[in-house]
Amino acid sequence: MNKNSRYTLFAYVSIWLAWMSLHVLVLFLAGMSFNTALLDSILSNIPLVLLSLVLSNILRFYQPGPKHAWKVVIWCIVVAIIWLGLNGFLTSFILSYDQHFIAFYESGLLLRFFIALLLLVLSALIAWIIQLFINSEEENKRHFESEKLAKEAELNNLRQQLQPHFLFNTLNSVNALVTVNPAAARKMIHELSDFLRGTVRKDNESHISVEEELKHLQLYLAIEKVRFGHRMDTLIDVDEKVLKHNIPPLILLPLIENAIKYGLYDTLGNVEIKLNVKMTNGFIEISVTNPYDPDSSDRHKGLGFGLQTLSRRLFLIYGRKDLLSIKDENNTFTTSLKIPVA
Repeated sequence: MNKNSRYTLFAYVSIWLAWMSLHVLVLFLAGMSFNTALLDSILSNIPLVLLSLVLSNILRFYQPGPKHAWKVVIWCIVVAIIWLGLNGFLTSFILSYDQHFIAFYESGLLLRFFIALLLLVLSALIAWIIQLFINSEEENKRHFESEKLAKEAELNNLRQQLQPHFLFNTLNSVNALVTVNPAAARKMIHELSDFLRGTVRKDNESHISVEEELKHLQLYLAIEKVRFGHRMDTLIDVDEKVLKHNIPPLILLPLIENAIKYGLYDTLGNVEIKLNVKMTNGFIEISVTNPYDPDSSDRHKGLGFGLQTLSRRLFLIYGRKDLLSIKDENNTFTTSLKIPVA
């Protein structure tokens, strides 16, 4: 029995005990002996409690709609008639010694019937409302689980799309290096293996530390360093305060990948890519800066596929669309990312 069920049972028992005590008090003030008042309260209310529980259990499995609410009223009338017959039999059998009470009982049969009917209707109404609330909670829970599964499926799909062109470019680079520089090709294959192994492991994690994410990023940069050689320089500046905080896995990769794509693919000179990670106003702020050739024919404005995928992931995780921004000025492209600190 869970905590809510225990509270409900306690409230139910307390209400009926209070009602039975009031029953005894009214009869006692009406001139009945305490023993007679107590016995009448027990004989009247215990069967009523049991019948109301039966009615409540029926409503647990059958919930008539608003148009069929009259059915519940009919049930209550039938149950009240059953109760009245049962109560009359028990009273005449157990309290027959007190003729004064029997005369009092018979004169108030109609009143007892309507009081019992009122109590049964109230019990049924409460049980109906409680069951509607439970059904609503279960429906909301199913809806939440369904949305959660759909969101996780979309996140998994987005993670699988993170770096396919990076993998293809790396394999092409390995192919080119096999004949001219076998040692570099073997090194790239080894680093690619480590990188992909880490990627598969991180796909099963919802969050990892910034420190672990940076270590994984270094594997990626090592592979790209083999591809671009001395042309690619990276400057990483990380505030030590953020290293132990958690962020979604593989979130830095599309930022660096975007910087390499637009900074190195269409230029021949050296390019410095800067990564800055710091804590500001309850956010982990990540920025990646790279220069680019404004005359490049492949230059595209706006968010590329990698950044669009990242933006969608952030929205699914945090429910916000303002966590990723880009700035383009003085032939320098800056991608900024904010991660809320839990």
